[in-house]
Amino acid sequence: LIDRLLADAAGEPGVLPLLQETLVQLWGRRRQRLVTLAAYEALGEGGRSGLAVAISSRADRCLREMTPNQELIALGVLLLLVSFGEGRPNTRRRQSRAQLAAGEVPAEFDAVLQRLVAARLVTMDGDAKSSDARVDLCHEVLITAWPSFAAWVEIRRADEQRRRQIQASAEEWIARG
Repeated sequence: LIDRLLADAAGEPGVLPLLQETLVQLWGRRRQRLVTLAAYEALGEGGRSGLAVAISSRADRCLREMTPNQELIALGVLLLLVSFGEGRPNTRRRQSRAQLAAGEVPAEFDAVLQRLVAARLVTMDGDAKSSDARVDLCHEVLITAWPSFAAWVEIRRADEQRRRQIQASAEEWIARG
C-alpha cells in the first residue's frame, strides 16, 4: 500500500494534504484496524487512482454544502485558478484575492473562499482579508481528477480565455494612459 501511494503521489505538488485525505477515506474502509491495498484499489474508479478519487470526493462534498449561488462563485474562483495549456495539460495559476473577488458580493465571496480553504481545495498566502493575499489550487490534480470541475473548465474555457484577453488589453490600455 505504501509503495502504491508513493507511486501514485509521485510528482504531485502539495502531496501531504492529498495523502492525508486519501488515508482518512481509507481509514473509514479499514478491516480489523488494517488499511489495505485492496481498499485503496477499491477507492479508485474508472482508471483514476485512489488519490484522485479522494480529492474529487472532498471537492464534491464541499460544493454540495454550498448554496447554488455560492457554488457558482466557487466554480468561478476555481476556474480563475487554472492556466489553460495550449497543446499541454492545464496547470495551476496563482491569483491575488482581489483579482478573484472582482465583481462579487464581498460577504458571499469571503464565505466561499473560506470554505474552499477549509476544505483544503485552495491555499491562501498572507492575511485572509488582504487583497494582496495570493490564492492557489492545493492540488493540480484537481483540474483533471475531479470530473465535474474538468467538465466545467472545458465548457467555460473559450469564454474565460476571451475574458482574460480583454482584461489584458484593458490593463495595457490603462497603462498607456
